[in-house]
Amino acid sequence: MTQMTRTLGHASDLVHRYGADIPVQRAESFRDLEAARARIMHALYVSAHAVGVSLHQHGHNRYQDALGTNRPIELNQRHSPHAVPPTTEWIRRM
Repeated sequence: MTQMTRTLGHASDLVHRYGADIPVQRAESFRDLEAARARIMHALYVSAHAVGVSLHQHGHNRYQDALGTNRPIELNQRHSPHAVPPTTEWIRRM
Protein backbone atom coordinates (compact mmCIF):
# COMPACT_ATOMS: atom_id res chain seq x y z
CA MET A 1 0.00 0.00 0.00
CA THR A 2 2.90 2.31 0.70
CA GLN A 3 4.34 1.64 -2.75
CA MET A 4 0.94 2.33 -4.33
CA THR A 5 0.79 5.66 -2.48
CA ARG A 6 4.30 6.60 -3.62
CA THR A 7 3.49 5.71 -7.24
CA LEU A 8 0.36 7.88 -7.19
CA GLY A 9 2.36 10.70 -5.63
CA HIS A 10 4.93 10.46 -8.43
CA ALA A 11 2.14 10.53 -11.02
CA SER A 12 0.73 13.65 -9.36
CA ASP A 13 4.16 15.30 -9.46
CA LEU A 14 4.42 14.59 -13.19
CA VAL A 15 0.98 16.06 -13.85
CA HIS A 16 1.84 19.22 -11.92
CA ARG A 17 5.23 19.53 -13.61
CA TYR A 18 4.14 18.91 -17.22
CA GLY A 19 0.37 19.48 -17.17
CA ALA A 20 0.63 23.09 -18.25
CA ASP A 21 2.33 21.96 -21.50
CA ILE A 22 -0.89 20.35 -22.74
CA PRO A 23 -3.05 22.64 -24.91
CA VAL A 24 -6.43 22.05 -23.22
CA GLN A 25 -8.05 24.70 -25.39
CA ARG A 26 -8.13 22.14 -28.20
CA ALA A 27 -11.19 19.89 -27.98
CA GLU A 28 -9.17 16.76 -28.83
CA SER A 29 -6.70 17.40 -26.01
CA PHE A 30 -9.48 18.10 -23.53
CA ARG A 31 -11.29 14.85 -24.47
CA ASP A 32 -8.04 12.90 -24.16
CA LEU A 33 -7.47 14.33 -20.68
CA GLU A 34 -11.02 13.50 -19.63
CA ALA A 35 -10.62 9.93 -20.91
CA ALA A 36 -7.31 9.57 -19.07
CA ARG A 37 -8.89 10.91 -15.88
CA ALA A 38 -11.74 8.40 -16.16
CA ARG A 39 -9.32 5.52 -16.72
CA ILE A 40 -7.17 6.55 -13.77
CA MET A 41 -10.19 6.83 -11.45
CA HIS A 42 -11.44 3.43 -12.63
CA ALA A 43 -8.02 1.87 -12.00
CA LEU A 44 -7.94 3.42 -8.51
CA TYR A 45 -11.43 2.13 -7.73
CA VAL A 46 -10.66 -1.39 -8.94
CA SER A 47 -7.34 -1.42 -7.05
CA ALA A 48 -8.92 -0.19 -3.81
CA HIS A 49 -11.69 -2.78 -4.15
CA ALA A 50 -9.14 -5.56 -4.74
CA VAL A 51 -7.14 -4.54 -1.67
CA GLY A 52 -10.32 -4.39 0.45
CA VAL A 53 -11.47 -7.83 -0.71
CA SER A 54 -8.00 -9.25 -0.05
CA LEU A 55 -7.93 -7.84 3.47
CA HIS A 56 -11.36 -9.26 4.25
CA GLN A 57 -10.33 -12.66 2.85
CA HIS A 58 -7.14 -12.58 4.91
CA GLY A 59 -9.17 -11.93 8.06
CA HIS A 60 -11.61 -14.71 7.16
CA ASN A 61 -8.72 -17.13 6.66
CA ARG A 62 -7.16 -16.15 9.99
CA TYR A 63 -10.51 -16.63 11.72
CA GLN A 64 -11.03 -20.06 10.12
CA ASP A 65 -7.50 -21.17 11.01
CA ALA A 66 -8.01 -20.13 14.64
CA LEU A 67 -11.35 -21.95 15.08
CA GLY A 68 -9.78 -25.30 15.90
CA THR A 69 -7.18 -23.90 18.29
CA ASN A 70 -7.25 -22.77 21.88
CA ARG A 71 -6.73 -19.18 20.64
CA PRO A 72 -9.92 -18.26 18.74
CA ILE A 73 -10.16 -14.85 17.15
CA GLU A 74 -13.13 -12.69 18.12
CA LEU A 75 -15.15 -11.34 15.22
CA ASN A 76 -15.23 -7.58 14.73
CA GLN A 77 -18.43 -5.67 15.55
CA ARG A 78 -17.53 -2.31 13.91
CA HIS A 79 -16.27 -3.24 10.45
CA SER A 80 -16.63 -6.44 8.49
CA PRO A 81 -16.96 -9.36 10.91
CA HIS A 82 -13.71 -10.77 9.55
CA ALA A 83 -11.74 -7.57 10.00
CA VAL A 84 -9.47 -9.11 12.60
CA PRO A 85 -6.32 -7.52 14.01
CA PRO A 86 -4.04 -6.30 12.53
CA THR A 87 -6.11 -6.01 9.36
CA THR A 88 -8.82 -4.05 11.20
CA GLU A 89 -6.86 -0.81 10.92
CA TRP A 90 -5.96 -1.46 7.29
CA ILE A 91 -9.61 -2.08 6.39
CA ARG A 92 -10.67 1.06 8.27
CA ARG A 93 -8.11 3.09 6.30
CA MET A 94 -9.26 1.62 2.99
